[in-house]
Amino acid sequence: MSARTVPAPLVAALLGDREDLAAQIRPHGRRIGARTEVDVDAVRAVNPALADAIDRFDADTAALWDTATGAYVTTSRTIAEHRQVTGKTGRADLTEVFADLAQMSATSGVLEALTGPDPDPDELAAAAGAAGGWARQDPNGAWCVQVSLTGAVCWPDTLGGPPLPTEVSRQVTLVARHAAWRDRRVRRLAQVTVTVEEMWADPTPARALLRPPDPRTPVP
Repeated sequence: MSARTVPAPLVAALLGDREDLAAQIRPHGRRIGARTEVDVDAVRAVNPALADAIDRFDADTAALWDTATGAYVTTSRTIAEHRQVTGKTGRADLTEVFADLAQMSATSGVLEALTGPDPDPDELAAAAGAAGGWARQDPNGAWCVQVSLTGAVCWPDTLGGPPLPTEVSRQVTLVARHAAWRDRRVRRLAQVTVTVEEMWADPTPARALLRPPDPRTPVP
């Protein structure tokens, strides 16, 4: 019989700042595809109350999304981050990430406007605005563009992979620099950060099943 697993972000949303319980969870994480899942059966073997709380929170969150009613909380987390390497010991462009962004209809226009030799502010603002985002230039001349995407988007692993059912939106932030030595589009892409906003059921009922912190446990 295969183990029952739940997404690690669901457990993190349940536990909040309970680092004592998070430490019990870590040994039971499993990498499945592009994301980490928690083996609930293994957790139950060491802390049945924690496993019960996970099951309750999982069921409450599923009911929230099925019925679109009930109390909820939202969380935001970074799921992917890529930085171009430009140090003296070597250089590595964001070739794979660039290719994936160029293949996605939701980001290809922004990428093209951003990585040209001389970005047009109006074109950048229009491209970002069409994708629910914004564009701005920092005092050092770097351009930063963010797009916010919802709905059915086929996300490659470089940009966080398939969404969880709890995902509300995903923000992709691109930073480009245009120094003279950056003579190709891919070389101008300096950083890509992907964050997600997720919606969960109110964790209060599930947290009531958790054991209170042990006062003898050292605080990390």
